[in-house]
Amino acid sequence: MPEKTAAERFDETAHNYSTSSHHVGGRSLERMLEIGAPTPEMLVLDVAAGAGHTSAAFAPRVKRVVAYDPAPNMLAETEKLLGARGLNNVDLRRGLAEQITFEDGTFDLVVSRLAPHHFENIERALREMARVAKRGGKVLVSDLAGFEDPELDEFNHSLELLHDPTHVGSYTPERWRGIFEQAGLEVCHDEQFHEPPKGLLVSEWCRVAKTPGERVLEIMRRCLEAPTKVRHALGIVKEGDDLRIRARRIELMGGIKK
Repeated sequence: MPEKTAAERFDETAHNYSTSSHHVGGRSLERMLEIGAPTPEMLVLDVAAGAGHTSAAFAPRVKRVVAYDPAPNMLAETEKLLGARGLNNVDLRRGLAEQITFEDGTFDLVVSRLAPHHFENIERALREMARVAKRGGKVLVSDLAGFEDPELDEFNHSLELLHDPTHVGSYTPERWRGIFEQAGLEVCHDEQFHEPPKGLLVSEWCRVAKTPGERVLEIMRRCLEAPTKVRHALGIVKEGDDLRIRARRIELMGGIKK
């Protein structure tokens, strides 16, 4: 049986993402609000909005947000979150990042958080995000970061695929900058950090994505048997019967040339 598409998988796991502490908030979301510098007149597009945490964070600070996602159940979770917070300035729209259904130059700020590693064509998605941003507008991405060391990068990629087979790639900072530049975006902000600082519990990471049990065991095995260099770089440590692993994050913002 073929693997499910990203939209199909996220339809099945939408509620888990709505309650995942890792997605609800954290440094990546706080920094997006600081870097994006939202103002009351802004129109914001949240690409691959997921369960709506980023849209809901920007909404009180801007004129209007569009939460854009291919998974109907994710948009349903977004609608619940907006209702719970009493937010009425967020529109829901279904669609793919590679085919954004808005006209050129519509938005002041286009954002995407913890989703681009699932995009089937990252270059096309960034071109689309740049296309719908106004002249003088910005595109802001917060996502996983890959490793410059090929051994570390391949090991990390193998874990991500076991965790969720719709994972496409965690890109190095250099690759991310190249993707932005190819999309016509001039990078004006670039930072990396670990989130959460102590790392993710493998059990919780896999619970949210509904990773099958045999794949969870394989992730644990590979982590425990990994070379010292890999364990150190990924911050792999035992915690009772569980493991923690550090997740690298990158946040980039690029400007549309006036």
